[in-house]
Parts: sequence; structure tokens; C-alpha cells
Amino acid sequence: MTNDVFPSVAVVINVPPAAEERVVDWLLERSPSGGFTTYTVHGHGSSPETLSVAEQVIGRQKRIEFRAELPAHALDDFLAAFTAAFEGSGAYYFVFPVLRSGHLSTWR
Repeated sequence: MTNDVFPSVAVVINVPPAAEERVVDWLLERSPSGGFTTYTVHGHGSSPETLSVAEQVIGRQKRIEFRAELPAHALDDFLAAFTAAFEGSGAYYFVFPVLRSGHLSTWR
């Protein structure tokens, strides 16, 4: 997915809590440019068959979300490697273009 308009993309990956440490280790080994961020989030609207009874009652599923910025030209290789490492883990991802990024001290 080479893109000259948006040279960087943000990859957002959601995984079950049981996969958190494996994903952290995997991302640290590959150190996406600028590092990555981790959040505890809750998924809504998941397929009922993937939810425990307790999750069905409360209407949400706990997930761990990772966000990383990387060059757009590296996206396909990144996703292929991630898929190979975590296929069947229940991971979900989405990608969006990065319009601008940087530290505020370098903004001007």
C-alpha cells in the first residue's frame, strides 16, 4: 500500500487481554518508528458467539488496543508479519492515514 499522499499510517490493533504481552514483545522487537501506545478498551458489537456469558450480560468485551505509526510503504509487510504471528488470536485491526505528527517542540 504505497501512498505518496500520506507517507505515514497509523495502525490500530485490538487483541484479547491474553495476547497483550506477546504483542508487546512482538512490537518491541520490530520497534515501529516512534514506538507504540497501549490502551485498555472495551469492544462493543462483537459477535455474540465470541462473548462469554458475563460479557453478553454487560454488553462489552475487554480488549487491549495498540497504536503504532509507520511508513505507508511498510504497512503490507508489517501486517503480513503480524498475521503470521497472531493468526487465530482474535486480533482486529484498522489503518488510517497520518496527516501530521511530531513533538510539539518541533511544530513550527
